[in-house]
Amino acid sequence: MTARLLLLCCIAAMFAVSCDDRADGLKGFNDPPSIVLQAQRGGAETDLLIDSVKLSNPAFSYMPFIIRVEDLNKNIKHVLMDVVAGSGYLQYREDSTRDTVRIIDDKGIYRFVPEHTGNMTVRFVVTDYFGEADSAELRLYVFNNLPPVAALAVTYLGTADQYEYLFDASGSFDNDRSFGGVVSKYVFTVNNVRIAETVTPAIPYIFPGPGSYTCKVQVTDSDGAVSKEVTQQIQVP
Repeated sequence: MTARLLLLCCIAAMFAVSCDDRADGLKGFNDPPSIVLQAQRGGAETDLLIDSVKLSNPAFSYMPFIIRVEDLNKNIKHVLMDVVAGSGYLQYREDSTRDTVRIIDDKGIYRFVPEHTGNMTVRFVVTDYFGEADSAELRLYVFNNLPPVAALAVTYLGTADQYEYLFDASGSFDNDRSFGGVVSKYVFTVNNVRIAETVTPAIPYIFPGPGSYTCKVQVTDSDGAVSKEVTQQIQVP
């Protein structure tokens, strides 16, 4: 081997070692990226966001939330989404995706749109050019409707008659009231005889006379789901 060729080989080897050392050196100064999620309506940033979606109501059929990534070195390679359990897609402005997440200015408001009911788990992973990564999860319970819960209080009124009582079911509620569900109908019965079917939660009732009476109420929500009956035994003197 000539002296010139030997010199060129040595220089090439030096550059190869130098490039590797430089990459390793830069990696040593690299700060790993981070990713957190936050419900749009508020709450703390977290790497595990748990919430619910009511699929049957268009206004609540998706989960709006914030994704925030941070990389002090500004060398994020990509943010990827993986639906680990269930199925659905992510919306950002006019775009939708099932894998690569578009991030602008380190933060954005997104919508996850589930495609069926059940439990959903969605994982988001941010990776930089050195292979450092961080992840966060969104877990959703997706349902169509939850049944209402009835409540009944029967108290003495005595305004129009000595046997007059007030049937009050105003303590009833719809389990998915946070998603637009409301109690829309109240059905009152006394000794298995229907005395009223109304949208009003409280009604006066005059018993025919002294005795023991079985009073019940059952409520229906705005989606047509019916509650279990609630019973109160009343002794009219």
